[in-house]
Amino acid sequence: MLEPKISSSNAETPPMAALKYQQEVQKLFDKAWDLKIQAYNWIPPEWKDDLQLEDNSADEGVFNDFASYGNPKNPAQQSIREDRRKTEVESDRKASVLKKWPKYSFDTTHEDGDGNEFPEDSRQMKRLGLIYEWAVLRAITTLTDINNVFLEKPLLEKGFEGITGKQQKYNAARTNYITFLQDLEDSEPERSEEQEPLDPSLNTPLDANNPKKSGRKSGYGRSLKSVYIAPVIFNHLITGMRIIVVWNPHSSSMGVPIKT
Repeated sequence: MLEPKISSSNAETPPMAALKYQQEVQKLFDKAWDLKIQAYNWIPPEWKDDLQLEDNSADEGVFNDFASYGNPKNPAQQSIREDRRKTEVESDRKASVLKKWPKYSFDTTHEDGDGNEFPEDSRQMKRLGLIYEWAVLRAITTLTDINNVFLEKPLLEKGFEGITGKQQKYNAARTNYITFLQDLEDSEPERSEEQEPLDPSLNTPLDANNPKKSGRKSGYGRSLKSVYIAPVIFNHLITGMRIIVVWNPHSSSMGVPIKT
């Protein structure tokens, strides 16, 4: 399982941001409710012609790099290009094959009936570690693509490569990020027909013009209690993120740079 590592810079504490009126705060809560995601998660703003991401930091932050996933200069692109893991299936019985993304319905229980935690090398714990890794990779990819709109770079997501036009690219990247949050918030994915098929594979192209196929849906919300992603926005670009994934009663967390 990935080690929780978060580094911070030595910069002075930035001044308090401009205070919001409660009417503005309520709008944020209403938007989160409509999108079926937690209000504490960042929601990318809707498109407008002069859109810029609003800074929430006085510096870009210092984060541990993500070199364990291959090319540290672009871990999101590395994960998309190689598609290192397929989805675990029922016939996978040996622990040695637990390097595949687990199917959402497979057992991820991490404690027995008496509250004793399963060992780290158990199938359940290994699956949870892979789900955490998947969430980190998806967060990197989706946030990087939001940056790529403003940097005028192609989107990384498989299936989005041919999208042209800044507004179309932004809407595709924004929808994909929101779908990712919705996916991990859905604790009963099997009851939602609109989320079928549930497949975590990065090899299936998405379709930005089809609402049912415009974002990856894994069903992993079934194994999680909550996910919190806090992007660091500096000079109107996402320079890093902090991610916390919680499953009762444990959590994993990491600080990751978003390359620009």
